[in-house]
Amino acid sequence: MAWITGQTALRMSLEDCEGMQPDPIAPDSDTLRSIRVLYVFTTRKRRLAEGVGAMSDPDTLLFGYNWLQARPGLEAVAGSLTDRGRPVHVDVHEPEYGPLGGALMGLVGRLGPDVVQLRVLPQFTRNDVVFLTGGWPLLLASRLIPASRRPRLVWLNMTLTNLLRAGGIRARLIAIAARMADRIVCVSSDQQAYLSRRLGLPVSRLPVVRSGTDIRFFDQALASPVVDGGIPFVLAAGRDAGRDYATLCLAATGASWPVTIVCSPRNMEGVSVPPNVTVRYDLPPRELRDLYAAARVVVIPTGSDDDAPVGSDCSGTLVLLDALAMGTPVVITSRRSVAEYAMEADTVTTVSVRDATGLRIALDAAMGVSRDHPRGSYGTAYPTTPSPVAGMGSSRTHGSTHPGNGRPRSTADFAAGVAAVFREVE
Repeated sequence: MAWITGQTALRMSLEDCEGMQPDPIAPDSDTLRSIRVLYVFTTRKRRLAEGVGAMSDPDTLLFGYNWLQARPGLEAVAGSLTDRGRPVHVDVHEPEYGPLGGALMGLVGRLGPDVVQLRVLPQFTRNDVVFLTGGWPLLLASRLIPASRRPRLVWLNMTLTNLLRAGGIRARLIAIAARMADRIVCVSSDQQAYLSRRLGLPVSRLPVVRSGTDIRFFDQALASPVVDGGIPFVLAAGRDAGRDYATLCLAATGASWPVTIVCSPRNMEGVSVPPNVTVRYDLPPRELRDLYAAARVVVIPTGSDDDAPVGSDCSGTLVLLDALAMGTPVVITSRRSVAEYAMEADTVTTVSVRDATGLRIALDAAMGVSRDHPRGSYGTAYPTTPSPVAGMGSSRTHGSTHPGNGRPRSTADFAAGVAAVFREVE
């Protein structure tokens, strides 16, 4: 069920994207057999795909699907994207249900979205590779398929570290399931190092493919940057449970600059909000883009990597990439899991975890209140990228935060990275 519309596929043409033109030499389809890849999402993506086609939504949470549908040969070579790779043909299974079927799936859904995805299991044998963006029970259920017919299983790790750190029976089951994956795609080197230690897996089975942003959606030229009369303000965005808006509100108390926080209601539970802070809930992406364009600085306050295991493993990385694509400076909490995303950008300032004083100093400087300290000099410096775990094999990273051509890492780069994993494992 390839539900990406013709309009969306047309948008995948890169001729209008500077530095990302497709290579005119395509692979020879007679000599390169295509790889059939089934994407498994935790939620339905049809509406998102339509929004991507209409340019009302970024394509970040399609995890490269739309790019590979439009450009099966997409690969990254020396920092540039080409179409010379072995073709990767992607599909998705999102069946429509009648009233009875819908009611039944609603009951199953009470067990969680991962359980709902068990409906995809009969589709496995029609594909060479299954790419799981969730649905860990499918890794266990796949053992019902004879090995000779079982596809290669690739799991995208967005929350696995925190799921394992949570402990309990569920964590033990997830650990068993994770070891059944042929590859676990990590979006940070910190995830890779943790899983290698925790699960005893060689890093060759834990490739790093760093996340990207939709650089065509998050484009200054598409935004309406005049917000709230053009008054300079600080923007904080993100709904992940790992956000620390309490520290931000403490830092902003009594400041001369206003703050706009865009999040979900649960993020602000128990948080005392000072008068100069405005909270806006669940804004549409285009309105958020306008705020990115208008803000003087974007702040991303989070907890530490060692806090209670809630939210995504790398809280803040996607907002960081969005802000950089929009050309807006960023102040972000220093943590291992986002190190490689920030250390290559010279407009990123880091502050220590729950350091309201350090955060206030950094934001004062960004807002022009004080010129005594140059941007980027506050808080804890980022550590270097973790080295491969001794004795566990070689580490491989498919892509970098800034692949070249003066642009931030994009969702097209991410697609090329996971395509490389599909080709490697198949």
